[in-house]
Amino acid sequence: MSAEHVTYIWCVPSADDEVRVQAAIDELADAQAAPRFMPHMSLASVSGSVPDLAGTLEELRGLQVQPLEIAESDAFTMAMFLRVERHPALLRARKAFESLPGFRSSRSFDPHLSLCYGPPPKGAAQSDRVLSLLQKSLTFDRLVTVDIPASVSNYDDIRAWKILDSIPF
Repeated sequence: MSAEHVTYIWCVPSADDEVRVQAAIDELADAQAAPRFMPHMSLASVSGSVPDLAGTLEELRGLQVQPLEIAESDAFTMAMFLRVERHPALLRARKAFESLPGFRSSRSFDPHLSLCYGPPPKGAAQSDRVLSLLQKSLTFDRLVTVDIPASVSNYDDIRAWKILDSIPF
């Protein structure tokens, strides 16, 4: 990790759910001529070394969340996303991260999976593939650590992401 980068800790869907979400992300990225990215729910970001994740892994074992809505915002990193329930295990994991040295966050915790970065294609939130994400719960089975530029504001920043590790739970 360089001085201009931060390590993000993502919670990643299990294989079947990852395929479903990835298909929606890919469809939107292709329509935007944007980079594809791994489906994920950001739990925390840290500067410095990655903390011991053992307690968090145990807390998240068997995590299954209900999708709530497809939402959009003006923020590049939350242009269109799948908001999910504020599951107690997620809230406890986030609280544990918040107490660690090096924890970073510029906003309150809003559990979601980004579907696209930057302005979504017209009508994308109503596409069958995107709406189908609301029909079934999502199961998560691993944390992934990712080296990301400290500020993500364009597609080149997304292309600079580097997966560091994948840790099953």
